[in-house]
Amino acid sequence: MVSNFEGCLGMQLLQDVKDSSIFFTYSQWESEDALLNYRQSDLFKTLWKSIKLLFEIPAEAWSTSIYFDGFTEKEK
Repeated sequence: MVSNFEGCLGMQLLQDVKDSSIFFTYSQWESEDALLNYRQSDLFKTLWKSIKLLFEIPAEAWSTSIYFDGFTEKEK
């Protein structure tokens, strides 16, 4: 499981509320190196090989940083 991979802080599988055929994964990693290690792992290669067959269009991936976190930042 991805969320058990070393360096993964957590992962969610999200589904669009209007189009049930659209899914997103959201994961947090300790570092970019941890993510790169996952992407080069046998686990990723095995999962990706089977999952990508389910896509109607090519998948997209983004790496982001937090600009503002309204979930944990509270005004004082």
